[in-house]
Amino acid sequence: MVGSQRVKGAWVVPTKWAALAGVMVGLPIWLTWPRGGQLDTKTCLPELFIANMSARLHGERFWEIQLNDVRQRLAKVQNWDQAQAEQQRRIEPLLRKGDEALRAANENLIELAEGG
Repeated sequence: MVGSQRVKGAWVVPTKWAALAGVMVGLPIWLTWPRGGQLDTKTCLPELFIANMSARLHGERFWEIQLNDVRQRLAKVQNWDQAQAEQQRRIEPLLRKGDEALRAANENLIELAEGG
């Protein structure tokens, strides 16, 4: 028997064919699995061929994910000023520490240059 094995009256599919079948089924599902960012927000249509196929294959689930993604993007835009203020509040102490370290290093170099 070439390419297969006989086990108690049943034919066992060769491993390479089983793997190929798994890829042929799994790859399209993985490629079309709905994820955020597949929607053109100006036209409210799926952006590319894969997104279009995802919308057709996954239906309502595709649209739920796109809606959640658009809501998250909208929230980021609406909270932009607050997010920038928070980021600035976190960065300022780090900048002060950097300035102090730079001043201290500069003073040490001046002392070394003066021979002290």
